Amino acid sequence: TILDNQQTDNDLFRMKHDYLVHTLEDEILLPLLTAIKEQKVAALTIRGSKRGNVSEAIGTPLKILVSTQTGRRYVCLRNRRSCRFHAYRLDTIQSVSVGETEPEFSRHMEGLLRNLSFCWGVSFGSKRNPEEVKLTLKINEETEQYILNRLEREGRHGTITRTGPGAYLYEVRVWDANELLPWVKTFTGRILSFECSNKQVEAIWRRDMERMISLYLGEEDF
Repeated sequence: TILDNQQTDNDLFRMKHDYLVHTLEDEILLPLLTAIKEQKVAALTIRGSKRGNVSEAIGTPLKILVSTQTGRRYVCLRNRRSCRFHAYRLDTIQSVSVGETEPEFSRHMEGLLRNLSFCWGVSFGSKRNPEEVKLTLKINEETEQYILNRLEREGRHGTITRTGPGAYLYEVRVWDANELLPWVKTFTGRILSFECSNKQVEAIWRRDMERMISLYLGEEDF
């Protein structure tokens, strides 16, 4: 991990367990927190986690988010070039340079708080309007109250409506519906229908279900 952080190849050792967690990110976190506290602009040098390409992002750091699922930390930045909010993983940021004071800091912060109400995870998507997701589940009302409890507990800002005996509709509006798919799939076997305003996300879900059925039952049609 240390060699990777320094962009140095390692062909001698392999670590089976690595518990460094956030240690290597702390030197990145400190200037970001300084920029937030002093309401300043910052320039970030970012190395892509997949292809390793290096890019620069200039904007106003506003908030540090921590994923409850992966433990990864992100900085929410109002990017000057795109005029949009972006979340960058701290472990992909190589350097931070704090610049001048941002006079619009308060306005950007207000905008971020409004946008966060439509975030499922840390993605702000690429569209101007939130995507709509509708998930209808079959639930035994006598023996599966725990499923309803789970919907209420894990459904974040979504709503739950009883549409008939043993049928419940979960609806939510999010910037990036693709982030919901892993959670939606945990209800496999109870899903009566899945609809999304982003038809590409809907197609991905259907494709994955078809593959699973083909794998277990050898059927081609869904």
